[in-house]
Amino acid sequence: MLSFELSAIDLILVVAVIILTILYLTKSEVKPPTEEKQTFTIVHEIAHQKLEHKSPIFGNLTEKETQEQETEADQLAKNVCMHRRC
Repeated sequence: MLSFELSAIDLILVVAVIILTILYLTKSEVKPPTEEKQTFTIVHEIAHQKLEHKSPIFGNLTEKETQEQETEADQLAKNVCMHRRC
């Protein structure tokens, strides 16, 4: 079983990102995200924390480093969702 250990501040940051993402997506002119997409987004953001990724803004990452982190988080989220049927 895959487990995630997050500190309280990490959890607050993840929840804030999720809320802002959902608010942004639901206010846009496109269809609101499906429950599966919302779940994937949540797992993706938790994956960033689990993988101890640096912030692209505060970590002074290059575009290549940012893209590598996004790819890693996507892959972990896909693996978790595939096994959990997100």
